[in-house]
Formats: sequence, C-alpha cells, structure tokens
Amino acid sequence: MSVLFDPGFSSLTVDLWSIAYVIENDLQSMNQLPRKIRYYNASFPKIHKALLNNIAFYKGCMGWAYYIMKNCPDEVIEGNPFENLPEEEKSQYAPCDGIDFLIEYIDKFQSDAKYYHVKNAVIPENSKDMLKTYREFIAINEGFTDVKKVSDLKAVKNMEFSVSPDKIRSLIDKAVETKDLSVLLSL
Repeated sequence: MSVLFDPGFSSLTVDLWSIAYVIENDLQSMNQLPRKIRYYNASFPKIHKALLNNIAFYKGCMGWAYYIMKNCPDEVIEGNPFENLPEEEKSQYAPCDGIDFLIEYIDKFQSDAKYYHVKNAVIPENSKDMLKTYREFIAINEGFTDVKKVSDLKAVKNMEFSVSPDKIRSLIDKAVETKDLSVLLSL
C-alpha cells in the first residue's frame, strides 16, 4: 500500500513572494504618503489572502505529515518530487527559504498594516510558531530528499495538533474538494 506525498493541495498555493514584490516596488515608486496609503489599502486584500493561503498550506503540510505518521506508518510514500533530485539540483535545493521568507514577512505585514492604517490585518495567532515548527520539520527531514516511506519521516517536538488525525484528514479532504486552503487554518 502507499500514501500520497501531496494529498492534492500544493496546486492551490499562491506565490506570496511575487505579490509582495510587485506591491513593494509600486510603493517605493510613490512619493506621497496619502497615495501610498490608498494603494496599500486597495492591495491589502490580495496580500492578506495570499499570506493566509501560505500559512494554511504549511499548516496543511504539517497536518498531512502528522496524519500519515499516525495512521499510515508502514506505507510507501508515492509522488515525492524531492526523492530523486539529481545531485546538481540537490545542491541548489533550499527547502527552508520559503518558510524563512514567510516568517519574516509576517512581521513586515503587521508593520505595514499598522503604518498604512489597515484595521483588519488579522492572521492566526500562532502562525510564526507553527511555521518555525514546520521549518524544523523540513530541516530534520533534509527537505524530504531521502523520504521513501512514512517511517522515514522524523517528527519534531512541537508537531502536535488539538484535533484527531481523522479530523485532520477530513479538513484536508474538504480543502482539496472546495479548493480552499483557508479551511486548514483551523488545524
């Protein structure tokens, strides 16, 4: 028997870096603060949605790993795109970079929202802690390059959930079915 590396939600992620990069460049080209405030407030829903999408994605990744480690410990992992990376690609592969960007961006997001007078800049309270735990999970598993079976995965200390593995699976299935990763923010 086997279990999928990706239960189907990786295709639902949004490229936060590109969105933030464009908006930051636009803001830098503007001289007047009132204009910057209007532009940021108009752009805010797009940034906020992308940030929440990314947080939900990584929560979902960690939730999926938790689920398969608890419910499918002897299964072979199918579809791991990192398993057979050529040595040249392995040397350039930096799995923690995306997580590091997101962790740093949360502070910038909160600072920008305050500076540009955005009132509804809410993200899940424990987002940074969860992302740091996921970063540790990626690091300890060396970017999943040698993960062939569920038993190859190594858990980290803070990789716990307040809901059962079956509830995690149910939420993941719902997120994939509805194509809405925000469902995973409740994990």
